[in-house]
Amino acid sequence: MQTFKSFFGLGVFVLAVYLTWELLPPFFHNYQFQDYVQQAAKECTYAYNKTEDQVRTDVFKEAREDSIPITADQIQISKSGTSCSIGLNYTVHVDLPFFPQDFHFTASSANTSILQK
Repeated sequence: MQTFKSFFGLGVFVLAVYLTWELLPPFFHNYQFQDYVQQAAKECTYAYNKTEDQVRTDVFKEAREDSIPITADQIQISKSGTSCSIGLNYTVHVDLPFFPQDFHFTASSANTSILQK
């Protein structure tokens, strides 16, 4: 009985490590990407010479670096004289044996200039 408990405990530990290995990266990449989107919205607000397409290109490039599965068309950017908002929704598929999962993420941020009257 003691041997069974040892193997069972080892199996639970290995399963926990495997699930962490598979499930943690999408959440970590989302955290990094959300941080970038917030920073990009701040920069977009004060970079008066940047167009929406330039901001979209920068956000798309960062998404590729963070392994975010999106297309450039999914990125919604709204820029006016004193504000900028960036938003997008995406899904990450994790192919676990016997239990594949789709995780839905939203990355968005809006910023308004402090110089707004």
